[in-house]
Amino acid sequence: KVFGHDTSLEMPKGLSASSVGKILDEPQYGDAKTSSAFAAVRSITVAPGDSITIASIYGKAADMDELKTIKSIVTKPNFVTDKFARARSLADELTAGVETNTVNPLFNGAVKQMFLDNSLRGGLPTVVGNIDGDTTYDEDTTTKIFHSFSRIHGDLERDYNAFHIMPSYFSQGPGNYRDVAQNRRDDVAFLPRMGSFDVQMFLSFIQADGYEPLTVEAVVYMMPDEGKAREIAAEVTTDAKSAQILGDIITGGPFRPG
Repeated sequence: KVFGHDTSLEMPKGLSASSVGKILDEPQYGDAKTSSAFAAVRSITVAPGDSITIASIYGKAADMDELKTIKSIVTKPNFVTDKFARARSLADELTAGVETNTVNPLFNGAVKQMFLDNSLRGGLPTVVGNIDGDTTYDEDTTTKIFHSFSRIHGDLERDYNAFHIMPSYFSQGPGNYRDVAQNRRDDVAFLPRMGSFDVQMFLSFIQADGYEPLTVEAVVYMMPDEGKAREIAAEVTTDAKSAQILGDIITGGPFRPG
């Protein structure tokens, strides 16, 4: 529709020979081999000195009914504005530990961006056990370390990075051993409580032949004591039904936090 016979996708020959309105009047395709799409506005008038903002929402839906539900959410007033503000504030929260103030704002921003990029590759170390204490992983078995956002390097939309990240608060996916290991080299400097967690974990993965594995899978937890698991579920929930559901989850096999 847009590029016409230009299969290199360099020139929009289809659009040049037609118009946005005519293209929109033709049948539209809701699926593709690659994760890409175009959004279009049939016509709009911008007065001198005025401006408009066009926000495009992209994602994945199982069917048209689910798409309608998503549409009703993302088209609400201020949805995009609020999400944009939250994304900016979240990035600031995640990089607060490396906030840098010099006379060069570009350098300050580069430090934060490098830390964020490393965190999105090797994961952001988070204490999920005994969070109120000050003991390290080596000193206390209840101090658990979980790397949120850990995943394979590269952009999510690249087809050859075939991996899954759980849609949970503490999200994590499989990562390549080398990628994850090298991006966690400074973890203990930012979170001293993790102690030798990374060293122990990666050394324990070394195979009998001396080689390391290609992939490090996402971490899962198990509760060997069902009675203790039920007790914890009752303590952190507010009603019996919720306690039952949470108890069934954490006693039903491997689970992930969040």
